[in-house]
Amino acid sequence: MVSAFAQEDKEYDESISDDREITETFPQNHAPPSINMQVFLDKSTYSPGDTIYINGSVDRIKDSRVVAIQVSGNGWFPLIFDTRLPNADGSFSFQVTPTYEWRVGEKYNVQVSYSDATKYLVIDYIPNPTPPEPAPKPTIEELQRQIDELQKQLQQCELNKFRFPW
Repeated sequence: MVSAFAQEDKEYDESISDDREITETFPQNHAPPSINMQVFLDKSTYSPGDTIYINGSVDRIKDSRVVAIQVSGNGWFPLIFDTRLPNADGSFSFQVTPTYEWRVGEKYNVQVSYSDATKYLVIDYIPNPTPPEPAPKPTIEELQRQIDELQKQLQQCELNKFRFPW
């Protein structure tokens, strides 16, 4: 039971009626979550350039409740926060792309919540095992084809300018 008393600038006088007392009882419920939730990462480690896929499901959908995801660095400073409604079958998915704020060699905490259920995961952000291969350079023929296509688009724009003067 919690009791609260209104306080004024003057000292409390017990001879005044107890009308100023507000009493409310709060239930103490330590029951397990009413929703069962499963959450998975698509792999165990990630490197710069990777997209992180977080998938999961809930066993019951509550009206207008969203799945919330928060990715935090050291000290639980939030780097990413996102929400979405679960699909009709209870499934959900998030795509996370690490930003410049992420540091290679660190671990990042993922908190996924839905209704009264919360799950925690850890993202291990490691250096690239091998540097990515550079994109192949286009051939002269490919560059000429791209130039020709752009010139056609430009001509079409010029023609449209005369048809639609606004």
